[in-house]
Amino acid sequence: MLICMWSALKMLWIGPIILILLAKTRWQEHAARRAARQIPVEETPMRAPVLAGGAS
Repeated sequence: MLICMWSALKMLWIGPIILILLAKTRWQEHAARRAARQIPVEETPMRAPVLAGGAS
């Protein structure tokens, strides 16, 4: 009986902490996606094709 009460108390204590950490992580991911969307992707210049093989 005592172990059940102890487990219930742990869940009541840890549950809100986990929810806060999850919300913080989701917010950081959202901010990172928003920042990545705002940075323009620079176009890379076309390069000459590289020929494979040892023909000379």
